[in-house]
Amino acid sequence: MEELAEKELVEEAELTTKPSEEVTPKPKTEPAEPTHKALNVEPQPTQLIVENLGGLLVPSDTVRIDSEMFSEWENTFGGQPIELVDIETFDGKTLRCKVKPIKDSKYLGKGVVQMPEKMQLSLEIKKGELVRVKPVVE
Repeated sequence: MEELAEKELVEEAELTTKPSEEVTPKPKTEPAEPTHKALNVEPQPTQLIVENLGGLLVPSDTVRIDSEMFSEWENTFGGQPIELVDIETFDGKTLRCKVKPIKDSKYLGKGVVQMPEKMQLSLEIKKGELVRVKPVVE
């Protein structure tokens, strides 16, 4: 045991007394960052036209967005699922709500956001108006 300690002291002394030899420390490995942070992409708002969303079993805190736009957002942020969006009117009112894709094929690629009427009233907007929709990435 004492021999090991002496050997280590001798090796340390040799390292400090030989200025011509440089000892390079090993680089520390950083933990892998999530891909959406590595991409460093700030979510950009998209302008969409408001459509009514009604029905018996429609949740009042959820909007529906074109599935193409939905998949485009997920691809932009490294496959991270988008669960929330910020909706902003041109008057400056904003609302954060849940989001789901529109399943009806007649709205595919139309650039619409389907919103419950209660949400439209709280934002003081109506069907046919433009709003900015931005995905929330955490």
